Amino acid sequence: MTLDHRRLVVQAGTDAAEVRLSGEMDMATADAMLDPAHQLVAGGHRHLVLNCGSLDFCDSQGLMAMIGLLKAVEPDGSVTIAEPSETLVKALTITGLVERFTISIPN
Repeated sequence: MTLDHRRLVVQAGTDAAEVRLSGEMDMATADAMLDPAHQLVAGGHRHLVLNCGSLDFCDSQGLMAMIGLLKAVEPDGSVTIAEPSETLVKALTITGLVERFTISIPN
């Protein structure tokens, strides 16, 4: 299944899904950007990959939305943050969230 949205593309398999985020994830956009991911969780997907390779900006509200998604799949699911920018990795590290997510950085 592929869903096109202003700022994301979702590709879903059986119990896993990849959400490709792009643009800015902030107070005005965070909930809407991750709403389709929450719908996938409600549909049974337990392992999510947030591909952030095209995400230009993520503020604290964006981080909170990611935490909400993680809580939605716990305890038996996972959220991987793929291709995060250095700035996003720094924000996840400073806030201690780097310990809660799986981080996937290409070689």
